[in-house]
Amino acid sequence: MTVNNEKLKENFESMHIINKWEGNLHENNRLPRFITEYLYQDFVKKHENMDKETIISQFYKFLSLRYPEKRERENIKHKIISEKEYAIIDEYNVTTDLKHNYYWLNIPSLDIDNATIYQELLEKYDALLKGGMWGIGFLKYDDMIYIPEENGIKKGIPVVLKDFVPFQSVNTDLDLFLKKREKFTKEEWIDLLINSIGINPDIYTERQKIVFLSRLIPLVGNNMYTVEIGQRATGKSYIYRNISSYTRLIAGGTVSPAMLFYNITSRRAGEITIRDCIAFDEINRIHFYNPDEVSSKLKDYMDSGNFERGLMKGKSTCSFVFMGNCKKFDGMSSIVDSLPEVIKDDTAFIDRLSGIVPGWELSKLMSPEKSLSHALALRTDYLSAILHMLRTVNYEEKFNDKVELYGDVTDISIRDWKAVTRNASAIIKIIYPDGKLNNVDWSFVATYASELRSRVTEILHAKLPEEFKNKKILWKVK
Repeated sequence: MTVNNEKLKENFESMHIINKWEGNLHENNRLPRFITEYLYQDFVKKHENMDKETIISQFYKFLSLRYPEKRERENIKHKIISEKEYAIIDEYNVTTDLKHNYYWLNIPSLDIDNATIYQELLEKYDALLKGGMWGIGFLKYDDMIYIPEENGIKKGIPVVLKDFVPFQSVNTDLDLFLKKREKFTKEEWIDLLINSIGINPDIYTERQKIVFLSRLIPLVGNNMYTVEIGQRATGKSYIYRNISSYTRLIAGGTVSPAMLFYNITSRRAGEITIRDCIAFDEINRIHFYNPDEVSSKLKDYMDSGNFERGLMKGKSTCSFVFMGNCKKFDGMSSIVDSLPEVIKDDTAFIDRLSGIVPGWELSKLMSPEKSLSHALALRTDYLSAILHMLRTVNYEEKFNDKVELYGDVTDISIRDWKAVTRNASAIIKIIYPDGKLNNVDWSFVATYASELRSRVTEILHAKLPEEFKNKKILWKVK
């Protein structure tokens, strides 16, 4: 049920809408979707006199020049030296060196982490210090610039960010977005969201659409911790790599306390302090450096939102998603077998999960013509900004005022109650962001929110039946 184009245009400004099939240009380049759509729409506005085929051709040339492949990095460095200035697209970020009273610029596509930036530019774009920003950076080679030294050796390189054009969604009015929700039916709204992510909703059943949108729960909810197990190529990692600029996708490799919480050596805060969500992909391939420390700190953080490492004490609202693959779903054992060794037998860790998303119900994405959206829908950078802003909205109290939770054979635990309540608040923010629900809607939310957590209680009972009773989480609308 793709939303009528006129209805979409009537309710959202043209700057927030894009033809998703054109936006699928991102499938042919390495940039996240929210960046490609932003750049493409801006490119079209500047070249309105060109036909579409020429625009697309010129757009690809622009990307190849301004977002170089890794194999081009030495050539780009050469151009920076020979031409003295060069502009590239990247996710720039800056760290503060208190010891040397200096700012270090990181340019990921060039594998450079010891360039610098003019302080006046940093004052204008302080988000560069808060996890980084995507944009076009104008790099200047300046061999006269001051670079700190240690033992007579310069610590950096004479490359400075002299100007910066950030990629930002414009006019993101959350209140207006919430008001627009009432203009659409539930079915229209769900399809609009899926189309906006870049997927064709027609390939899913009504149930599968809800499962698919469950992937947004940790993006709109604070301190949500979910697991999703499913087939490969169902779009699990796609969501977290392409939909939000506030997420970090970690695919395999080694995860350390320094990366997540705080690097004692560099005195740099970890990923949970600057992200809305960290997604761990292919979790059975992830290795934890000092697993006992990572496990204990993860559990402490997931329980309270607080963390401590070295002299650093902090609090964060960052959510976690743990994703794993299975060829065939064989019950709860498939979920447990997909978890890393350090946590698969740790019931204290499992009990801290908000819910388990049934990704095994989703089929693989097939050809672009069939699986990707061809519809007019919300621009991804706009949707990313909205999802981030929805984290400030909370429907937990409203849910508890309307729905009573209880167990069938024993009372539910405080963790069960908190998990279901948080799941419900997140689901409301995704499907009913204006908070307007009837009794049928409340029943739907309560049913699905309880289902997500019930899989956790089922695993806990199987692992430690003497402590975790075999119970069902029930509910009733008051």
